[in-house]
Amino acid sequence: MLVDGAHPTLWTDPATLSLSDAGDFAIALGDIQASLALIEQQAAGITHLLALGGEHGITLPLLRALANRCGPLALVHFDAHVDTWPDNFGRAMRMDRCSITR
Repeated sequence: MLVDGAHPTLWTDPATLSLSDAGDFAIALGDIQASLALIEQQAAGITHLLALGGEHGITLPLLRALANRCGPLALVHFDAHVDTWPDNFGRAMRMDRCSITR
């Protein structure tokens, strides 16, 4: 657990690190393809990006921005939500709505 002051194991005070919350990326409301392109463009300009939370739709443009900068990537994705499973209680899932599938 992180509390005010130094981390109890690493003895680093997070408030002293060079970090910032860049907020949300701009999107094109109602236009998924344009939103993905906007997210990719904005992410391309960030040297070190840590994305937490959000919905799965942001993963693809973030990975595309990183791949354009670094080359081919590998991804290990941990997620317990049913939208990444091939079925849900024996019924086939529509995988076209999930940005990350097998």
